[in-house]
Amino acid sequence: MLTISPAVSVKDVPTNFGKNNYILFPDSENKDLYYALAERPTFMAEQDGKPSFNMTWYFGGGVKSGGICTMTVALPIPDLAQPAVRETIAAALTKNPATIKIAQLVDALCRAMDAKQNERVDALKLELGYTDETAKQKFALFDKKREWMQFLPATVSLDIRPIPFKSGTVTVQGYAGKQSYIEGTPEYTSGKLEVVPSLFNSNAAVVTFNFQEVGANLFWTGLGGPEIAAKDRPSGYDPAKGGNSVIAVRYTTEFDGLLPQAKATVTFDQSVIAKLDVEAHVLKKSWGRTYLSLVARGKHYEELVQSCTDIVLPAAATKDDKESVQKLLTDWAGKQLEDMLKAKLPAVKLEDLTIQEARELSKVSKQTRTYSLTQAISVPKNPMGQLPKIDALVATDKLQEHFHLVDLNRRPYFNVDVTVQPPSLNYLKHRKIDRFVVTQISYAGEKLRTPEGNEITVMEYNTTEDQKPGKTLNGTFSKLTPDKSLHYAYLVAYSDGTPPFRAAVTRQDSGDNYLALSGVDLGVLSVSFDGMGLPWDLISSATVDLRYGDWTHRATLKKDGKVFVVKPFGQAMTGKLTYTLTLNLAAGAPFVDDVKEVVLKKGDAAIIVLNPLGDRTHTLTFGLAGDVSLAQLRMEYTLKGLGQDRIFTRTLTLDASKPETTAPTWKVPVFRDAPSSFRVVKARITAGGRTSDLTDLSSGFIGKVEDDTLITVESHGFSIF
Repeated sequence: MLTISPAVSVKDVPTNFGKNNYILFPDSENKDLYYALAERPTFMAEQDGKPSFNMTWYFGGGVKSGGICTMTVALPIPDLAQPAVRETIAAALTKNPATIKIAQLVDALCRAMDAKQNERVDALKLELGYTDETAKQKFALFDKKREWMQFLPATVSLDIRPIPFKSGTVTVQGYAGKQSYIEGTPEYTSGKLEVVPSLFNSNAAVVTFNFQEVGANLFWTGLGGPEIAAKDRPSGYDPAKGGNSVIAVRYTTEFDGLLPQAKATVTFDQSVIAKLDVEAHVLKKSWGRTYLSLVARGKHYEELVQSCTDIVLPAAATKDDKESVQKLLTDWAGKQLEDMLKAKLPAVKLEDLTIQEARELSKVSKQTRTYSLTQAISVPKNPMGQLPKIDALVATDKLQEHFHLVDLNRRPYFNVDVTVQPPSLNYLKHRKIDRFVVTQISYAGEKLRTPEGNEITVMEYNTTEDQKPGKTLNGTFSKLTPDKSLHYAYLVAYSDGTPPFRAAVTRQDSGDNYLALSGVDLGVLSVSFDGMGLPWDLISSATVDLRYGDWTHRATLKKDGKVFVVKPFGQAMTGKLTYTLTLNLAAGAPFVDDVKEVVLKKGDAAIIVLNPLGDRTHTLTFGLAGDVSLAQLRMEYTLKGLGQDRIFTRTLTLDASKPETTAPTWKVPVFRDAPSSFRVVKARITAGGRTSDLTDLSSGFIGKVEDDTLITVESHGFSIF
């Protein structure tokens, strides 16, 4: 769990939009895990790296000038995939004095435990604020052959996560200028959006404004919108007035934090009242006469609370830790002090005391409240900062993607309906897909809305839920919008552990407003093989050997149905699939066909396996003449029509004493227009009790094999019908 000390400050960490400062809070169990709190909120980055910001300023057409602005603000999380980010954070963590001191003390504790130095173990546990269980956990990770640096965060396995906020609000305000921002007197305020920041999207909040002309100018110019030509300017456009405006974001949040063995004590007694000064003011009456009046002056709220709060930390904590925890606990301590004051005067406010209230408070007896931080405490935190200007984040020629000026006199709107047909859940399950999420969908670069008027960007389809119906989205756009096309991106999560597939943004041509999600590339190879047309009366089995990149697989075909091969790859299916057919003949060596390439359609293919051995079969039937009791034959069948002749061989034994062997058959493949041939290569015949090898086998040759050919073995040759 998150602990509030020792917190490590890291400055100048690279982000998508400049550098940011962070406070890193350690985890109570994992030395390599930290929770990052950005000092300054900023824009959320879209998939293409651009800020999530869109503003439209409309005017003319007989309507009152105004604007609509949608932005996503966030407390960005450091991207450890960037080497510069990882190096900056790792350097701060491994050089932090408090982190080093704790690593050294933990190492000393483990060595004392290993040496059974119980008194030293108890002293070090007290100094570190460790319980017996925590000490055992550290000792389980201890390697006495390594030095104390083993308890520093490991750069390779460093893990940075968002602060797990319990609740919070996000406020975006526009100020006339920097001085107004410092004084907190906004010329225009957006209103307050209450959200619970989410770990999934970097503690982001979507804020939408509807403002009139003054607010539109303030945001357009204050956030770096493109200069508007004189002929196109709305009446309220004034760069001189709004160019210095400031747009700020403020997070008001709470999260839980641990600080084992620490205590916070708030004391309220007469010494507190002594800090509330009473001043004599000289006031004037009529006719120039003056008089003295005593006025109570409330001590500055935060200074008073801090002077009444005592923080006791484990000995291993540093001075900076104490100051950091003191600041974090100011709001908690202030609430305790307020409660104790209100017990005497229910309506008391520290900032506005009257003389009578001050005198009443001077009579109070001493009260204290102590909070032991062995369990989590709710810690308030309020990151805030000025939003950067969009023209500092994107190229000048890209500003039009974020700022839209709509003259209703010249640019009439057109309506668009986009139908989204969801994928069949059975279709997804068959392809081992657990979840399909449309992560972005827009038309002409702008978000679409549901019939209820809600903006929509994410649509999720989970195979554990019921099938969802199709959905119609709509929007209203300027006719002069250059790119009248649909754009979407999606994520595919698989049920077999394959890493998710994040598809790049796809553009669907203008005019095609029907999005069939079952037809997109799911990053899955899904192939069916129909082998019903193979010569199953000639073969005992058939297999196909597939290859896609480095992946190989063998599948056994069926006589009476299709065989399906499904393999998630988690990437766009743009490679080549090949397969090789092997026919295991009932008689003779296996037949291996040439390698064949399959044209995949977004990973799918339905393959009908054709018979490579002719287009029909003929049957050769063998029998024994009356005086022949035993015959052993070695035969060759030559299949023509493949370009190069294919020779099949078979050895056959006919035994008159075994009726089941006296009339065997051999089914052979034939091409309709290419007559094939047959010959007996060797024969050993037993007739009248004498066995001989035939030397003249000319009668055992067939130049053109016909169906249902009967070959009778005689004592000195063959009779063929």
